[in-house]
Amino acid sequence: MKLPRPFSALLLCFFLFVTISTRLLWASVDTIQFSAFLTNTAGPLNGSYPLTVQLLNAAKSMVWQETHTQVFSNGSFTIPIGGGAHTTPLTPALVKEASYLQINVDGESVLLTFTSSFYTMLAQQADNATTANVALVANSVTWDNITSKPTIITSNYTGTLTATAFVGDGSGLTSVSGLAADSVTTAKIIDGTILGSDISPSAAIPFSKLSIAKSDITGLGIADASTAVTSNYSGTVTATSFVGDGSGLTGIAASSISAGGVTTIKLADNAVTAAKIANATITATQISSNAGILGTQLADNTLTSTQIATDAITTIKILDGNVTTSKIADMAITESKIATDSITTSKILDGTIMSDDISSVAAIPFSKLSIVKSDITGLGVADATTA
Repeated sequence: MKLPRPFSALLLCFFLFVTISTRLLWASVDTIQFSAFLTNTAGPLNGSYPLTVQLLNAAKSMVWQETHTQVFSNGSFTIPIGGGAHTTPLTPALVKEASYLQINVDGESVLLTFTSSFYTMLAQQADNATTANVALVANSVTWDNITSKPTIITSNYTGTLTATAFVGDGSGLTSVSGLAADSVTTAKIIDGTILGSDISPSAAIPFSKLSIAKSDITGLGIADASTAVTSNYSGTVTATSFVGDGSGLTGIAASSISAGGVTTIKLADNAVTAAKIANATITATQISSNAGILGTQLADNTLTSTQIATDAITTIKILDGNVTTSKIADMAITESKIATDSITTSKILDGTIMSDDISSVAAIPFSKLSIVKSDITGLGVADATTA
């Protein structure tokens, strides 16, 4: 099983305990008990991992190593350095030569400095034990007898932890200041990270900042440059509806317009010509009372007596010399309609004037009489020959 990286960020707390045989005190070292606590970004380690222990000299060259298969329990483990699989036994000389202790866990390493030799560590244990003899017994050094105790970080640690840097899951941290305004630059954003949901609905990104190819526009259902509609477009434009000036349209059949679809507001002034009005369509109610229709706009012989109101035609409406005898009803002209001295001889039908028609005071002079002798004789007047 591979450890989550980086191992260099693992928190390693350790203690060294030395177990020796009194008879081999100055001759050899049996084991050095090494206890530590390992954690990574996912938390304390658990499970079995391959582990290698190496002793390095001052030049950081390896002088001795061994391997272990170690089981970790909530990050804690203890190994006997010198008790693993090795080709060379651990000796006081090797321990004295070592300046560094390197722990490798599944291919990841941490380097620790040996600040004292094996014998110095043994002497420190004796100084802090009740007697030197007690220090020589395994597990005889208690926590209270250890001076300069290291700080051990546990899951319930309540103090302040100071470090150059912290690496790992920080989701459980609180009171961490957020990002400063305008602190995220282009360089800080991974390419392909920003999604549509990350962009504000009111972002108002200008078109100049968009990189849109012809294929993108076509994919959106928008005509590309080759099919864009221009003022000279010769193709077919299909739409749910058209709004605007349609005066330039031709070939629109009446069947294309819904019944009652053309209202007054849709018609331009003076747009309805005679050709657009069906014959016998306009009735009196469609003609304005102040339309002012001229006589020249009426067809010849189309106005009959039924269209003329009683007493509608006055003298001024009759052209001089246009009322003929046939236009005057019999017995229609009365004396009051005849002007004085307007009836001449030619207007009186011969044999029409009766004695009753001659005024008793007419005083017709004799010179205007056409009387023959027989007329006088008949009246009992003697003629010239018998006068």
